[in-house]
Amino acid sequence: MVVPDLKLDSHALLTRPPLCPKTPFDLHVLSIPPAFILSQDQTLHFEVFALIALYLAEYLSTSAWCFNLLDAGYLWYNGFQTIIFSWFGRLSSAALSRPSLGHLSNIANLTFSVNSFSNFLAQQRFSATVFLDVLQETIKVVSNSAVLPPSLVLDPFLHGWLLEDIGRGDRTTNSLLAPDTTLGTAKWIAKAPGIVAGLPVAARVFQLLNEKVSFVTVVAEGRRCESGQVVAEIQGSLDALLMGERVALNLAMHLSGIATLTSKYVEQIADLSANLVDTRKTTPGLRLLEKYATALGGAINHRMGLDDAVMIKDNHIAAAGGIEKAITRIRSQIPYPLTIEVETESLEQVKEALQHKVDIIMLDNMPLDMMREAVQLIHQQDSRIKIEASGNVTLETIRAVAQTGIDYISSSAPITQSKWLDLSMRILP
Repeated sequence: MVVPDLKLDSHALLTRPPLCPKTPFDLHVLSIPPAFILSQDQTLHFEVFALIALYLAEYLSTSAWCFNLLDAGYLWYNGFQTIIFSWFGRLSSAALSRPSLGHLSNIANLTFSVNSFSNFLAQQRFSATVFLDVLQETIKVVSNSAVLPPSLVLDPFLHGWLLEDIGRGDRTTNSLLAPDTTLGTAKWIAKAPGIVAGLPVAARVFQLLNEKVSFVTVVAEGRRCESGQVVAEIQGSLDALLMGERVALNLAMHLSGIATLTSKYVEQIADLSANLVDTRKTTPGLRLLEKYATALGGAINHRMGLDDAVMIKDNHIAAAGGIEKAITRIRSQIPYPLTIEVETESLEQVKEALQHKVDIIMLDNMPLDMMREAVQLIHQQDSRIKIEASGNVTLETIRAVAQTGIDYISSSAPITQSKWLDLSMRILP
């Protein structure tokens, strides 16, 4: 076995800590030598390295792949050295050409030097360039906060939507087919390019109608599809496929449209430090899924509901009689972990919010010059405070807003202005 000559100064993976909530599964629960000594702030996601192997398998070759747990590499994560195990693939066939991974979003401050490590990769029959592309794509997928609600939460919604559509029974399908008697196969085909979202939800729709239905994704969730490309293949009872078709497609088309437009906004600021966050302007009954789609597109979820955090908006300020009174009353009643964000429309309101040491200051509908001045003022007085910009953000203006130095840009546009991604289902003869 070839061990790469790794040195921290030349082979360090530098990346900012993930801004999204961590998943419950992390290296703290593993009992794999060597021992991992990690603080809570240095928790690593083991899924990253499993997914590296999966992406290599998906893009680089065929059955020639076998995955082995090879030597330890060095990861420089959040300023600390940690030994990690990584999965790499051994390929016995000829050297591979660089695959087409499609658009790769930039990851802020990502560097990976490959001096002697490239020799190691070459001996494993794939190039350092390929590895870096796959690593970047993997981190992109894992680092977003897109998490579907559990079936306990999701199923009642799906039941309701199926009942809305099926009503007292599918007159057409029930007249043609006896329940669960005829098997069939269908394909989902994209009729336009975009980011695919909602396939696990669609699969659950069919399985609620018949648990034996097999839903196989051809384009992975959160990945780009092209017009005419097969997105998924479904096998099972034909009556279940026909009755679930519309609900499943509607959800997937809607969520894919949101993910697609979100990704366009994120692309505009991919090389900047600001992050796009969504809002509570969602379709009633669909908030969890719509916010899941924005996260798949690369955004960060803002609060899911009024119980997540305190956001003192203009109407709250008016109702309380001012920013000071609103903050004082709220702070005396909320639980400790909740953050307080204040919406401001002027420099005077920014100064007042600073006096009361809030956690986040929103700059709402400010001209760019005023926004830059507000950012400078906040940074000078309390660098701990996060800054959010909001108000009439478009694809044309988002980059200029991000360049003012703010931390977050909130926009409802990826949800409220998205267009459904056109998908269709075809039953195979």
